[in-house]
Amino acid sequence: MYEGVSNGKKLVLCTPKSKLHVNGRGWFDLNTKQVDLLDGADISLLAVRLEGNKIYYIDFKKLRKVMTPDIMLKNPHEGEHWKLFIWDIYLKVSGYEKELYIQPKVLI
Repeated sequence: MYEGVSNGKKLVLCTPKSKLHVNGRGWFDLNTKQVDLLDGADISLLAVRLEGNKIYYIDFKKLRKVMTPDIMLKNPHEGEHWKLFIWDIYLKVSGYEKELYIQPKVLI
């Protein structure tokens, strides 16, 4: 997590730990503490890096609209959290029926 100020606006950048499944799908979790920090910013971004030099920049304010309490997961290891899956061109929030289309950047 990075917090800063840009042009008088609070900026939060979150780089959650991502994992890659053997089927090529990546995933990451966002817990309630991370979400609270992102919610408190004027500008909040996720930067999710997957193997193969792909990085996804996601506007958290847009993503947050679909991250409702009723689709939150809970277990002893992560606590309350949302699970997010990344395919090549879309992101899927576990429990939310629609895909959110995104475009990766390739790092050289």
